[in-house]
Amino acid sequence: MKVSVIIFSYLLQATHSFTLQRPQNNKNGVSTGIGYNPILMSPLEKQQSHHFSSVSLHLSSNVDYAEAEDVKSIKSLFSKYADDSDLMTKDTLCKVPLFDEMLEMEDLSMEELTEIWDAAPKSGEDDESRIGADSFVQIYQAVDDLFEDDEEVVDVVEEAKSPENVELNAEQSELKVAFDSLCDDNKLISKAALKAWDEIEKLLADNLLEESEFDDLWSKSAASSEQLDLTGFLSFNTALDDLFEDGDEEAENEPTQTEEPALPANKKMVQGDDLPPGVLFAAIADEDYLVGMNELKLWAELQDMLEEGDLLPSELQSFYDSIGDKKSGKLSEEGFATLFEKIDALFEDDVEEEANGDPAAAIAEANRVKEDLLGFIDLIDDDDDEEALPCGLDSTEKDQKQIMNIVSALEAQPTNFIKRKNGNIDASDLTGTWEMVYSSSNAMKFNKGLSGIGGSFPNGRFGGLKQTLRATKYVRDVEYQEWIEVTPSAASFYVTITGGWDLKTSMSLFTGEPSIVLNIEPDKVEWGSTSTRGDHWKSLGPTNLLDMTYLDDDFRVMRGCTSTETLFLYKRVAEDKK
Repeated sequence: MKVSVIIFSYLLQATHSFTLQRPQNNKNGVSTGIGYNPILMSPLEKQQSHHFSSVSLHLSSNVDYAEAEDVKSIKSLFSKYADDSDLMTKDTLCKVPLFDEMLEMEDLSMEELTEIWDAAPKSGEDDESRIGADSFVQIYQAVDDLFEDDEEVVDVVEEAKSPENVELNAEQSELKVAFDSLCDDNKLISKAALKAWDEIEKLLADNLLEESEFDDLWSKSAASSEQLDLTGFLSFNTALDDLFEDGDEEAENEPTQTEEPALPANKKMVQGDDLPPGVLFAAIADEDYLVGMNELKLWAELQDMLEEGDLLPSELQSFYDSIGDKKSGKLSEEGFATLFEKIDALFEDDVEEEANGDPAAAIAEANRVKEDLLGFIDLIDDDDDEEALPCGLDSTEKDQKQIMNIVSALEAQPTNFIKRKNGNIDASDLTGTWEMVYSSSNAMKFNKGLSGIGGSFPNGRFGGLKQTLRATKYVRDVEYQEWIEVTPSAASFYVTITGGWDLKTSMSLFTGEPSIVLNIEPDKVEWGSTSTRGDHWKSLGPTNLLDMTYLDDDFRVMRGCTSTETLFLYKRVAEDKK
């Protein structure tokens, strides 16, 4: 007998419980047969879930429901919300409390419901917007078919009654090793011992975790106890991961705690024509993040203009005096941008005459913007800093803002396949090997890479990431190669992540316009002699569903579907260039 419930919960003990969740479906909508997996919950998550002493067939006491086999009750439910013509629109269906709650809890996606709605017969040839009672029954039962039989759920519940019976995944196995090193003879960890754990010490020292947040996580995981057992320790780490996972979706609304580092005192001339003003300012500003006449001497193009007579020293001084701050006598970033525009305006007419009506000039402009972007990424990925991670994972908030500005300019260029092809991107446009050159993902910063293995491996660190996309008539495969640098270098190794991928047309939550979504379904994670499932590898989550906002022959821009300020920038590897 099918069940209409989305999440079942079974209380195991006073402080911890297991949640049973719907099994994953493959891209064709067919159940993988994996079944329900017991997942540890913190007490707070437990309070937010629906708990029953046994398996129940409803979501809550406030929601109308009916057994999937009870056609009469389902039709009765339909009649309650149908219009005067005894018909129902899709909008009304979504507002039926049962479906509304499933959508709100995100256990049923709008895409899934839309596919089921489209497959159901409509009220007539001239009216494709409404359904009758029989179609409502079909939709109701189709949604119910997404979930496992309640007999299977009960079996899993019985097996899950004891935490010792839970098969730990690779991440939990690593945490168990840490637990064993921290716990006492009674297999318990005190608050002081947990706080002294090097992982927590580093998060606190780097201001990535506040004392109050640590105390809050402890109180939720330990509940009434003064110590944590293994279950509580795993629950604590799950809640800790969620702190940083949520950061990707809310990064634009959260204030940063990081202070900008002082720029190096031994600056060099900044080469390169027509760099964006923000890039120039960041490169030549002093330790107070200001630019004076001395710092302007580091701007090579400006010095060339002065030397060749294209700009008179008196003109430059006049511009500077009209903009400079009266207190410091120097220019802020905003003032420098104004100076840049004044100088640029002197030559604007000539540039417009050259580029007007010339497609080659438009392409050259797009290439310049892309070169500016890659140049600025090289600037923040300072090779002299041996501690800094590649791909901008240690970049500051100001660096991220400047990259965001350049990316926005690049997305508007005529070289963007997304715009040129009106979103009709083919798999062949993406096949090949791509190297990630930058990411602003908070999850990747926290995990110190894609898999998180580099940050947790002794003497290891993230060394770079390549993504290979393959496509045939029947199969689309993806392979990540994450390089883990280890000391000594002979011990360095690759983490290989394989799976499938697909392109989907969606609607942007932020612009309301159609968008191209790259959907990746990881299947396996391997390194050394270790091989484990990838579909539950938590650190991969933020990269599995990304909006593609720019694409050309050798460069790709991906943004987070729920956080447009989360960027993943890829450059095609040279041998794969088309």
